[in-house]
Amino acid sequence: MVQNEPSFAVWKAEILHDIEAETDTVSKGDSFVQCVLRYRYQLSDDDAIDATDMAGAGDHGIDGLIVEEAEEGNPAHGIVVQGKYGTAGLQVSPLLEFIKFSKGLQQTKSGTQLTDALERCCAVLANEGTLTYVIATVDPLNDSQTDELENARVIANERYGPCVHLEAVSLRDLYDEICGEQPPTKSVSLVCQWVHAGTDTYVGAATLVDVYQMLREYAKLHNGSVDSIYDRNVRKWLGKRAKSVNAGINNTLLENPDRFIAFNNGISIVCRSLKPSDGTLRIDSPQIVNGCQTTRTLYDFMENRFAGVQEQLDTSPKADPYRTSSLAFKLIAVPDFDDEFVRDITRFSNKQNAVRGRDFLTLEECFHQLKSALLDKGYYLEVQTGEYNVLPKSEKQNFPQDKLINAFDALRFYGAAILKKPHTAFGRSGEFTPGGNEFDEATTALTGDDLLVPWLMANHAKELGYSVGSKKGPSQNDHRNQTRYFYLYMLFRVASQVLSGSPQIELSARSGFYEQLLKLRDNHHSNGEEYSAFKAMLDTADKLVATYMNLASLGNWYQDRNAFLKGQDLLIENRIVQASGDLLIAQTELRERAETVLGGLP
Repeated sequence: MVQNEPSFAVWKAEILHDIEAETDTVSKGDSFVQCVLRYRYQLSDDDAIDATDMAGAGDHGIDGLIVEEAEEGNPAHGIVVQGKYGTAGLQVSPLLEFIKFSKGLQQTKSGTQLTDALERCCAVLANEGTLTYVIATVDPLNDSQTDELENARVIANERYGPCVHLEAVSLRDLYDEICGEQPPTKSVSLVCQWVHAGTDTYVGAATLVDVYQMLREYAKLHNGSVDSIYDRNVRKWLGKRAKSVNAGINNTLLENPDRFIAFNNGISIVCRSLKPSDGTLRIDSPQIVNGCQTTRTLYDFMENRFAGVQEQLDTSPKADPYRTSSLAFKLIAVPDFDDEFVRDITRFSNKQNAVRGRDFLTLEECFHQLKSALLDKGYYLEVQTGEYNVLPKSEKQNFPQDKLINAFDALRFYGAAILKKPHTAFGRSGEFTPGGNEFDEATTALTGDDLLVPWLMANHAKELGYSVGSKKGPSQNDHRNQTRYFYLYMLFRVASQVLSGSPQIELSARSGFYEQLLKLRDNHHSNGEEYSAFKAMLDTADKLVATYMNLASLGNWYQDRNAFLKGQDLLIENRIVQASGDLLIAQTELRERAETVLGGLP
């Protein structure tokens, strides 16, 4: 939980102030949707801008779209956001908005070309993927709008089965997620079979219907949202993120619910207290710390499949498979949700599953140490998404935006620049999160400068146009919004060649390398030279990337540029050497310029 965070009213006013600063209605709407995409789905600023590049009068109910392609056995998944900012949110009809979106899908499916976003949504469904349709508003939906959302779920289930889910999100939801604010003490009941397994610990099993009914009871007590039942400190319902939708859980619910307990490891719940009685556990303030995907997938599945008839689940023949299928659980009463004991339960319960997600960085002690190290240098390391935005205004003034470092972005920059893996940072960024194949190597002996220096260089790259959202629809000769990480790799290669005479950075000597590079940067800023040694290295790296991409095109090194930049072939050494003519020409002059500033080089 972020300490001393501002009240929701203060935070909301700051968010709305920033949105209102936009010049027109469309820009305000885009800014609001980008806010949702950043905080709820953890998109970077660039990616959020990219995801809203379709809004307008003819958007057919799509103001933002994230699509994650099929990966590792999971089909593609798309998150569609329809944003209603300001008074539009007060008047929005979730039913009519979804009907508009569904009509666009049907027309596109029948061959009518409407928008690229609808084409992408249809492609997801055509390949047996899933969509989540999100109504985003400033304030929570009222009772009438909530009823309309339920009716829209009925239509979604009739037309698309389990392939399309609907949900709503408001600024209140975003604030609670960012702050990890504990909801008011409220109790729910879980009908189940249980045994007492030790002090304040119970294990047992409950039917899928009974687990869903507990989640639904919880949602009714919390403004119609179940989200706050998940650990707010790490926001572990990864199902909110497109890439992590668990198709296996959904398919088991659809096709083999009787095997659910056999295929699933169960869930872990902590609570403030609990009271057992015959066939029921009364649970005070439950928090699900393991099994978040399982329960959220179950909740969404049941919400859509039985939309409008939830009260009949105890008698409906359609619900028979879910009344006779079970889910195992472990339930532990704890004195304090912020206790290290709860953090250990969260960490160790999920360790076996190699769970990925950048908010899991907040469970890694080294990142809290790195945060302290960077604070001493005058930078704020944001380990948990959105924590900076809920800092008191006085603290924000100490760390303006140009001093804010996103831990996940910085770790990827380090991976591209120092570990020489720009293709992985670009194409499989999840490998740099806990549970990912690159995480252990990337965090071994990681220092504050390992995050700071590549991040600083990435900002200079951005000034040259190396940023995802800087240009739309890259042309054959305009590669910069796809080669951000490759540019960092090339820049550090150039700098190492100039400063040490080798393109390879020695990890054991990188602290000295960082010191030299920062001295050159500081000299550039303080003297304002038009063509300093530092600026010359930036420009040389830019030329090398341009030459390399031109050679790649002329030499037919790829058929799909995007795929090429995500593959190991990107780093074939003789190709990089072939593109390095500008460095060979400029190296002597660059080294002399650097020596003048540094007072000599080895």
